[in-house]
Amino acid sequence: PGCLVTAERVGAALAALARTAEECLTRGEERARAAKEEDFDEFFARAHEEAAERDSALVDMICTTLETVARLNPEPAAEKFTICVPALVKLARSEVKELRKLGLCAMGEAVEFMESAAVKVVSLMVATMLPCFDDPDLEVRQAAAYGIGGCAQHGGAGFAPLAGEVCGKLMDAIDKAGPRVGETAKVSDNLAGALGRLLLYQRKAPGQDRVKAMQMYIDYLPMGVPEGDRDEALAAHRRLCDLLESEDPVLLEDPSRWMYPVMRVFAALLDADSDLVEKDVADKMCKQLRLVHEQAPSSMWDPALEALGPSERNRIAAALSSL
Repeated sequence: PGCLVTAERVGAALAALARTAEECLTRGEERARAAKEEDFDEFFARAHEEAAERDSALVDMICTTLETVARLNPEPAAEKFTICVPALVKLARSEVKELRKLGLCAMGEAVEFMESAAVKVVSLMVATMLPCFDDPDLEVRQAAAYGIGGCAQHGGAGFAPLAGEVCGKLMDAIDKAGPRVGETAKVSDNLAGALGRLLLYQRKAPGQDRVKAMQMYIDYLPMGVPEGDRDEALAAHRRLCDLLESEDPVLLEDPSRWMYPVMRVFAALLDADSDLVEKDVADKMCKQLRLVHEQAPSSMWDPALEALGPSERNRIAAALSSL
């Protein structure tokens, strides 16, 4: 149990955190207004920069504390979390990109720590995060994508009514994300990772074009190549195995459609030089390949195998013989 114990104490702690965050935001707005005045010179600029750095560090500590409160007191934190929402919304809409990112990260971490209690606040979080898909700053977009993935995974029934809208916006954002290089790749990876989490954890939620979403997710993989978010890639590749093991109706309805795309991903990741898949996941991939090879008709398996390149076919053969 959390050290704050009661909902009232948790509420008081959250209120204090929110109040301090809003004070930082107010000071930032005052600095922005002052910077437009005629007598604003280099001396004031340096002083304002130092003050902004102090406030950013303070907000970072506030967000870390918020995450800790939510992790240690999930039920009362969810009950009282609305106290923090106005401050987090203001952070997410701040003109200072670092504050926007911190606000989104705080919500994303909190929803994971609150576990089942997150259902009570997830709609408020989603409403704040979705507009940030269009933020001009890459790190803010990445934080929003990661947070949405957390909401899909932990939001349960509270997220379900939003799944269709979120699914569509994730696919649009992936389409618009740009080349998968540098920091842009990390944004794209987190968007695709969020789509994968939605597919796995919101399977029965209405309003999704799950066939299109599944196609986009699998076509995106493998993740993290040539650049990208390695941690997100490891999770996404594990998630693909989980989707296959879950016997998702979209995958079962037309297995021939998915044979080649999945084999292509597995072949890329089973390269001995790949560091984008953990050993237990690689073992799962080998077992899943063997199961499909044994159960699928040759009229389905053979064309998919032939569509692969020579090196990819060799990796599939090695995977089958390794078991």
